[in-house]
Amino acid sequence: MNAPLPHRGLRGFTLIEMTVVIALSAVVTLGIVAFYLSAQGTWTDASSQAVAQRDGTTLLDAISTRARGAATAVIVPVAADPRNSMMVLYDKNVPPNEQARFFWDGTDSLIHYADNGPVTGDYDQGPVVQTKVLRFSCSLMPGLAIVSVDSLRLVALGGQIVTLTSSYGLSNQP
Repeated sequence: MNAPLPHRGLRGFTLIEMTVVIALSAVVTLGIVAFYLSAQGTWTDASSQAVAQRDGTTLLDAISTRARGAATAVIVPVAADPRNSMMVLYDKNVPPNEQARFFWDGTDSLIHYADNGPVTGDYDQGPVVQTKVLRFSCSLMPGLAIVSVDSLRLVALGGQIVTLTSSYGLSNQP
């Protein structure tokens, strides 16, 4: 009389088991997504800081190249912000001719390069690099013919501050 049901020996998943599996899968997926987003943010910050470091090194290399060919230099504060400097490099001719000028421009917060330009900046070649600069402070040790970049503070896209310093000998002495 009682005939066995054909599906009685087969066991499926219950609704509670399925709900637990879906909940655990959601937790694992959220953990993986959170880890990925955190790693991506860290990589982006490190990458923007590396770009600022590279731009700072490029700027210091450009200054180094020009300083090696200079005989004398003059360091003056920038009118827009006296904490920043303008470095003017001269050759060994009499009277000396201006070779190069590196200066902080307050309109775009970038370091510009002028080649044989007058004080008005009519020969501005534009920014050396595209990373914003907070501070470009230079000094001169005239007795030693050494020009120093005392503080080059760049701001990475992620907001990190990169600070570099360097000194250069004025090699083309008269």
